[in-house]
Amino acid sequence: MKNNYNIKKLNPGWISGFTDGEGSFVVMLFFHKNNPWGLQSQFRFAITQHIRDLDLLYSIKAFFNNIGNVNTRQRGVCDYVVVKREDLKNTIIPFFNNNPLFTVKSKAFDLFKELFDMADLHLHHGSSLAARDQLIAMIDKILLLNTTLLDGRTNKLVEAKIARYTIIKTYLLSLSSAPTLEQKLELKRLIDTVKLNGDSQVKSS
Repeated sequence: MKNNYNIKKLNPGWISGFTDGEGSFVVMLFFHKNNPWGLQSQFRFAITQHIRDLDLLYSIKAFFNNIGNVNTRQRGVCDYVVVKREDLKNTIIPFFNNNPLFTVKSKAFDLFKELFDMADLHLHHGSSLAARDQLIAMIDKILLLNTTLLDGRTNKLVEAKIARYTIIKTYLLSLSSAPTLEQKLELKRLIDTVKLNGDSQVKSS
């Protein structure tokens, strides 16, 4: 990919400002039948642009020492995405700690960091009720982060995400011990009834 942007002009302040407008910090829960409670978390930093600015995303990727990936999607959309835990921990989070965001995105980043630290302790792993309760605590923060309730906006996609996470939380609260495979598959059936129009918040595995 030919780079039409001068990477030297992409200084830290510019990157933070651009992320304020075009970036996102997302934590997702995926269905995973092999995990004790049937769920797996994933953290994602992304910047989304029209396909005409694909070169810009490659320049941002270069700015971050080529971690992450640039992907093209449907309807002329492309993303720069970082999901690898070590890249988020060692590069993305320290960068925004040192180069603060100023819009509501700063609150999203703070929640993202809280969730990352919670996950980093691995307290939600295992089959104990304490692990279940940690997942529930994470869900409460994920709902706030992923549904953009931080700035009061709502739409059908937000409502669908709320519905899915409400299903997951209700499922976890109904369990007094780690679920059987049959119970996990029932969770999958329930969350699959809520459509997110291609922006899946919980994936089957």
